[in-house]
Amino acid sequence: MDDFYFYQWEEVEEAVNTIVTELESFPDLKYVYGIPRGGVVLATMISYRTELEYLQTFQQAEANKSETLIVDDICDSGITLKMICKDHMYTTATMVNEDNPVFMPDIFVYQKKSRWEIFPWEDGDSEALGKIEFFK
Repeated sequence: MDDFYFYQWEEVEEAVNTIVTELESFPDLKYVYGIPRGGVVLATMISYRTELEYLQTFQQAEANKSETLIVDDICDSGITLKMICKDHMYTTATMVNEDNPVFMPDIFVYQKKSRWEIFPWEDGDSEALGKIEFFK
């Protein structure tokens, strides 16, 4: 497995389109919430391509659990999704999924390709980008 994989915007667009298509299997959804930070980008894109209303706070998502799609960029260990979706009342989607996370998203598009997945919206503050110098 490579140390780094850099996603391009074309792959993000493809992932969002795939998620939107998969959402046809979840007709009761009315809202979308993105886990900060990477999930916000995807949730915003999904909201523009669907009739799902974008929720800005997790409190809004909690008030509408069974009708809310929770989105994150990656399900690596699955701990973030497990903490947020502890009662499994949400539908979940991620762009990238690791093998055997502790919480499996309902929808994911890509399997993890490297030790560190870098998304186009990440900048120099990204933990993964800091690791690039370490591996050089």
